[in-house]
Amino acid sequence: MEEFKEETAKDETLQLLSRKVIQGWPDSVKKIDPEVKPYWPLRDDISVEDGLIFLGSRVIVPESLRGNILQQIHGGHLGMEKCKLRAKSCVYRPDIYKESESLVNSCCVCEKYHSSQQKEPMIPSEIPSRPWQTVSADLFYVQQAWFLVVVDYYSKFPFVKKLHNLTARAVVNEMKMLFAEKGIPRSLQCDNGTQFTSGEFQQLASQFGFEIVTSSPHYPRGHGFVERQVQTMKKTILKCRETKEDIDLALLALRTTPLSSNIPSPAELLNGRVFKSTLPGMIQPSKNQEEVRNWLQVRQDNQSYYYNRHTNELPKLHRDQAIYAQDPVRKTWNPARVVEDGNSPRSYIVETGTGAHLRRNRIHLRPNNAPNNLKNNLSSLVSQGRMMSQSSSVNSQGLTPADNSANNLSNSDQITRPSRPNPQCSTLAEAEKSPRKSRSGRVIRAPERLNL
Repeated sequence: MEEFKEETAKDETLQLLSRKVIQGWPDSVKKIDPEVKPYWPLRDDISVEDGLIFLGSRVIVPESLRGNILQQIHGGHLGMEKCKLRAKSCVYRPDIYKESESLVNSCCVCEKYHSSQQKEPMIPSEIPSRPWQTVSADLFYVQQAWFLVVVDYYSKFPFVKKLHNLTARAVVNEMKMLFAEKGIPRSLQCDNGTQFTSGEFQQLASQFGFEIVTSSPHYPRGHGFVERQVQTMKKTILKCRETKEDIDLALLALRTTPLSSNIPSPAELLNGRVFKSTLPGMIQPSKNQEEVRNWLQVRQDNQSYYYNRHTNELPKLHRDQAIYAQDPVRKTWNPARVVEDGNSPRSYIVETGTGAHLRRNRIHLRPNNAPNNLKNNLSSLVSQGRMMSQSSSVNSQGLTPADNSANNLSNSDQITRPSRPNPQCSTLAEAEKSPRKSRSGRVIRAPERLNL
């Protein structure tokens, strides 16, 4: 407190405030000096005691100690609300809450370990106008085996194929046989697995004439429909193997069960006829296709309504905006910059501090609310990383920066990978280099089964 007394005696504004408190306040705010005008609404609670000025029980902080007190308020890297509560309990300054917010927003460590963002409202997929128009594919692993699942968006009919290996060639062969039996869809939706982004699969799409639509990397909700089907297939296989039931009969039961009381089964919607199953029953003609599509739309709207009750729409990001990008594995946030919008909804191409270009969903991106000077520093770091990346690529390959930037868009997840890391604030690339450890200290080694 001695330091507070000394600095309060040196602070001209607080000495002027002290005289007002001792001598009395004027009857109008227009008659007081501009320096003490922020204290006018609080004048009845301000007192002077033993060389210190108090607002109630809170000490009014001199200007010279403002930075030190703010750092102490943020000690332990408390969050924004905790910092405000801590300041409210013992110290006061005009705009101390705004200054606390600015300090927390500019703290690199707090931004890095910021919690994940709230989920956004659902963007429902458009109901196809006919069966086998839009399909979705994914891979899953269960009981020491890999499977390929392909689901029709209109009928919800699942096809499950066991894979002998995880090469793109194996996936392409299964797709060829399926399309030969059921026809070629207009579009196929999938994630960014190497089997679906490989040259062989791209060649298959070009040869058969269908469009590949990929979701945002590390964002399973982007293709939640097929993820839900994968969950159902896994549970079905696990249950049947435990009870020693026939898996094919279980899949038949799943495909011949109506979707709801007024929507036919997936088998009837896809093939236009009722499948005979192990249950006795009369085979009846199928319903009108347009009527079924209307019921499917109502069903999807109801699902969206209940999902969106606890969601929050995130504001759009603009080009060159300073942001933080979340590492989907470690859940840490690292400085980055928006390059451009992605091809899919809520998808962006961002540039990290190393100059690497990544495709990320809006849920993994947060605006950088730090003061302008810190934003400029982060932007300059991103620009330096990009320049080093281009320079390294030009020297090693003999390309111009323009040619190099064009080649950077060849991969949907990570487009460039420069050689030099950014010395400021740990980045995604640096995090990838450090070994992952369990809580007991054991080093976690990545499985090698996918290194084909």
